[in-house]
Amino acid sequence: MVATVYNNLEALEKAKLINKVLTEKGSMKYDGILTDHHHLLDTGEDRITDYFDEDLTKLLKEYFRKKPVPGFQVSRIMVQLIGSKSDPSTKTKGK
Repeated sequence: MVATVYNNLEALEKAKLINKVLTEKGSMKYDGILTDHHHLLDTGEDRITDYFDEDLTKLLKEYFRKKPVPGFQVSRIMVQLIGSKSDPSTKTKGK
């Protein structure tokens, strides 16, 4: 049964209906959101959260339009920010 699920996910990825996202710990996640967005990768929980920032996306697209990567055609830009959730209770006050 598990193999069938992964075969279906692979077929959806091949058909460009979902995207694969590799986590810091090497596990594979699948992303069904195909519009421009980025990811927050929480290394403590090995969890990916979608992050939408139109300004960041526009900035990156404009950058690569002005300064293309030699010998490489950029088809999609996705930033993966890696870190962990901050606990506001542990921050030093006044800083």
